Amino acid sequence: MAHPFSTNKGRKFRNRLVAKMFADQLGCCRMCGFEVSLSLRGKSDASSAVLDHIKPWRLAPSLGLVESNLQLICKRCHDTHCASIESKHWPDAEKIASEKLSCYGEDGWRI
Repeated sequence: MAHPFSTNKGRKFRNRLVAKMFADQLGCCRMCGFEVSLSLRGKSDASSAVLDHIKPWRLAPSLGLVESNLQLICKRCHDTHCASIESKHWPDAEKIASEKLSCYGEDGWRI
């Protein structure tokens, strides 16, 4: 199964959504609240912007290109916090999503 962003359609969707979420989130990581850098997207810098699947795409492939299943976070949170949550609860997509979403309130701002 190919990653949802590996196709031209997926990359175009991702790029539009990253720009929209960056504006909506005032340039901040949805998990830690620190500033993310769009110019570093795809780089190994800890502050580069990453579009994370709340329910992992391998567990919920139908949600791979669904905006409500995506969040803009920094690479640091993606590689540490998200990876830890996913390894702890794998293969339970609901528990993974619940824990990822627990760091911010219904209004979308960090608690």
